[in-house]
Amino acid sequence: MKKAVGANQIIGIVGAIVVLGIMFWAFKGFASGGDPETTRNLTQEARQLVEAAGSGRYDDVYALMSPSYRSGVSADDFREALANNAQLRNVESIELKEYDSREDRARVTFAIESDAGRIDAVVIFSRRDGDDWAVVGLSLAGVPAIPQAAGGTS
Repeated sequence: MKKAVGANQIIGIVGAIVVLGIMFWAFKGFASGGDPETTRNLTQEARQLVEAAGSGRYDDVYALMSPSYRSGVSADDFREALANNAQLRNVESIELKEYDSREDRARVTFAIESDAGRIDAVVIFSRRDGDDWAVVGLSLAGVPAIPQAAGGTS
């Protein structure tokens, strides 16, 4: 004989699904850099970098790069690469799109509006220089916008 499914069984199944969904959501938040303070700090630093690059303050951008990056790329080469990048001319707006973090790497993506139109700007952070996060890369529209440091840190 077939047993009818009771209301309590349905509630139990739905409850289990809800609990699993909440656990998945919480884990996903933790795995993608769920620490709110780190998320806020890296997003703010990434925004400062993109704003400085978009307004021609290339020395300010260079100062935000990791020590290992600066030891592998001269300030002159760095400045030249940014100054020659048309996608950074006259940045008018910067809008946060995504933040993602995994153990020793973080990525902040912005949609920027400039003379080149609307493109994505991605700032990459690493923890290779000790426990502190440091910028190691910048790409615009999927293409590296700065010279790669010796040893491939960007």
